[in-house]
Amino acid sequence: MIFSVLKSGGQVDLCLDSTVREVLVNDEGKTTGVSFINKKDRAENKIFGKVVILTASACSSKRILLNSKSKQHPNGLGNNSNMVGKYLHDSKCTDRMAFVPIMMNRKQYNEDGVGGMHIYSP
Repeated sequence: MIFSVLKSGGQVDLCLDSTVREVLVNDEGKTTGVSFINKKDRAENKIFGKVVILTASACSSKRILLNSKSKQHPNGLGNNSNMVGKYLHDSKCTDRMAFVPIMMNRKQYNEDGVGGMHIYSP
């Protein structure tokens, strides 16, 4: 996994081969940074910032929130309702390709179709 940290002055640090373990909070319960594990040496490190944004997958973001227990958040960060980690859906996808010889050298027209993997359909 890779995660990045935006520092003051617009600098970004990329943390390679690391996995976020939990979000750190101060005595008021506000986020202050993250604790992460370096996969190569298995050392736990901490990095601090003014804002923490979780953009992991549906399941990994919930894992991080549930690991983020503190005096102010005994059930995990953002889990006052005990609903974090329930009713999850993570997208798994597949792809197929085919070569159709009869389609070669034919007249072209706009055939982009609907496009995209995720289609909104109310």
